[in-house]
This record gives sequence, structure tokens and C-alpha cells, in this order.
Amino acid sequence: MKKNILLFTFIGIVFLSIAAFFIAKNKKKEVVSYGRLKTFINVYNNASVNVYDSYQLELSDMCFRNDLIIEHIPENEFSVSKPFSVIYDGQFMVSDSLNGLTVNTSMKALAEKNTGAIFVYDTIHNYAHRVNMEDTVINTQFVKRFYISNEQDFSVFYIDTTLQNLPYSFNFLVDKDYNGSLVRVDTYQSDIDKFTTLKLQYTDTIPQNMYDALNRLYIESK
Repeated sequence: MKKNILLFTFIGIVFLSIAAFFIAKNKKKEVVSYGRLKTFINVYNNASVNVYDSYQLELSDMCFRNDLIIEHIPENEFSVSKPFSVIYDGQFMVSDSLNGLTVNTSMKALAEKNTGAIFVYDTIHNYAHRVNMEDTVINTQFVKRFYISNEQDFSVFYIDTTLQNLPYSFNFLVDKDYNGSLVRVDTYQSDIDKFTTLKLQYTDTIPQNMYDALNRLYIESK
């Protein structure tokens, strides 16, 4: 009798061990991705006459953990009363400080966000009639590009194919069509002789305070 009990106990332990092994093997391990995205615009007034009549504005500074984003809006946007935002799952909330950010039921729909990075993605006018161009090099990196010409302006769009699945984009439709990330848009408005360059800059390192805040908010979101 004791031998049978021991045998069944041994078989049960082996079975549970095998089951645990396959469960652990099949369980997907979360891939954690951190990064930083800065957006800014260069504006050249009287572009054909004086290239020094220009200025640069930083629009947004975002750090992310996967699809959880903390945004800091630069001081040059005077309408901003609360410079920090957390953006997650189609919603956002603002705060005066990093410590004041939280992921809770008081978050608002992203469609209501009207400062810093805008998350409402309209279609690009005349996109169906874009013309693909030869690849070029920006900061030692080959990028795809196309242009769209309208009556009043001429725009060139640049896509970095080494950057994919970023949590923010100037236009996700372009990203999908060209299998990369739209990182720059140059536009010349002939009627007012103005040239603008809209840029998205990515790095894979973030400040320690942003790293700590992202991890805290990530735990809150679960």
C-alpha cells in the first residue's frame, strides 16, 4: 500500500512539474521599451530672401514606457498652466509636477488635448496624389520620402524605417504605408515665402526622474 501511495505521489509531482514547465514556457514575457521623443519646428520667414530671419520652437518632450507616455510641454507655450501630462489608453491628465500625475478615472479623452503633442490624426490633404521620391540621408540614416504639391504649398515627408511602433507619430497612416515613422515634414508656402520644418527626434535613453515616474504610473495602471 505504501509503495502505491509513494508511486502515485511521485507521478503527481512529475505531472505538476511538467505542467508548470509548459505553462511557464508558453507564458509571454512582456517586452519593455523605454524612449524619448522630442518634437519641434523651425520657421523661416522670407525664406528666399533672408535665412537668418528664423526661429525654433520646441513643441513637446515625451518619455515613454511602451504605450504609457509622460509629456513635458516647454515653457515657450504660454497658454500652458500645467506643463506635465500622462497619456495612456486613449486618455490623459495634467499636473503641475511629475509627482502629481496619476492614472485614474478622472482622465479625459485625448481628443480634448489641445496643447503640446496633438493626438488627433487627420488625413493629409491630397495624400492620395503624393509622389514618391528617391531615398535620402538625414543624420547618416537613409530615409524614405515623398512630396505633395498643392496650389499654395509644397511639402516633403521623410520616413525613418529603422523606427517602428513608436507610441506617438505625426501621422500613423504614413507610418503604416511606409513601414517606419514619419520624422520630418518640410513645407514651403510660396504665397508668403515661408519655409517650415517639423521634426520628431527619438532617443532610447530617458532621465532618471522620468524613468521612476513611468514605472510608478505603469504599476498604477495595472
